[in-house]
Amino acid sequence: MRLQLIILISAILLNPTLGQNNKKINDADKAFNNRNYIRALVMYEDILKETDSKNYHYALYKKAYCNYYLTNYKEAVIDIKKALKIDTSNLDYNWIRGNSYWLYGRIYSKLDKKKKSLKYLYKAIKYIQPSSLYSTIGFKEIQIGQYEKALKNLNIAIQLDTTNAYAFNNRALVYLKLSDFEKARIDVNKSIQLDNRNPYAYKHSAMIYIELKEFEKACIELSTADELGYATFGNESDSNEVELLINKYCKTLSDTK
Repeated sequence: MRLQLIILISAILLNPTLGQNNKKINDADKAFNNRNYIRALVMYEDILKETDSKNYHYALYKKAYCNYYLTNYKEAVIDIKKALKIDTSNLDYNWIRGNSYWLYGRIYSKLDKKKKSLKYLYKAIKYIQPSSLYSTIGFKEIQIGQYEKALKNLNIAIQLDTTNAYAFNNRALVYLKLSDFEKARIDVNKSIQLDNRNPYAYKHSAMIYIELKEFEKACIELSTADELGYATFGNESDSNEVELLINKYCKTLSDTK
């Protein structure tokens, strides 16, 4: 899940107080936001050469983020550790530490170290408390079977932002795991209403229909998830899962018609 996990640039927002009067920071952030991570990396490195730069730790954090997207995880961790050394007197102390720990969690998630990922995500909420972070924590707890904890954090995520489609989607998955299909259906429908381009929501909708043995409806949802690019969307789950479900429940159904 991209998000969560979802994971997505959308989960860790740019701090509006940073770099407003610094052209180099603004230009580097522009390259980053345009997903030109190699160019942005070079630009952040140039900023770090200015030892008196007020944006030194911010540039370290963003350099780590570039390395994360370039899958240079060891380099990213080195930069995160440096960014975390920000002085408590810095006005951006909480923001830098919170987002650095969040990025740490994302890295361990990519390395499929779920418990270690959670450790750093929980450190992040000591400094920042956005809805998307609680949603990410909830998703990681689902992955290790901690459904009650996941439900608690996803409820917080929704309380903080009632338009967080991923939080509703993840909570639907919790209810699905707990066999509460009615609540799962309500949440997955809400998620799709808020964001109808998320293939995970359609996969979860299909899983509800499969549990209810409504296979034709499930196959329609699986087809939509596949068309929306489930296999490459976020890569937080088994990228082949939708294809496997289609082969298991839909191929036979199609052949019998």
